[in-house]
Amino acid sequence: MLRFTSRDAAEHDTAFSFDGHAWTELGSAAEYAQTQARSEVRNALADLGGTASLTEIAELAGREKGNTLRLLRGMREDGLVYQEGERGPWKLRQLEQQDNSEAPQVVQLSELFSSQQGIE
Repeated sequence: MLRFTSRDAAEHDTAFSFDGHAWTELGSAAEYAQTQARSEVRNALADLGGTASLTEIAELAGREKGNTLRLLRGMREDGLVYQEGERGPWKLRQLEQQDNSEAPQVVQLSELFSSQQGIE
């Protein structure tokens, strides 16, 4: 983490990684830490078969139950996990195949130019 301070700009913390040759900016230090924590919780839930209790997830992720619960609730709001009932087990939400019928079409440049030549 690197803290930037300046009289001309707001103070902020940025996360970096070093691969042995160069530094790479990872973004906001707080957002990066949140992403890492969510990743640990998600991986623990996946390792437990995609369905597990809060206690099981927290133990496998090596995190406190209260912090794990806050992460799971945030992940639920983002549609990454769900819970059946108020005290039921947490489950990974399977990302469903998206309908690509409205996806932008890829056009070859040669096709684009050949169609515009007739317009001139």
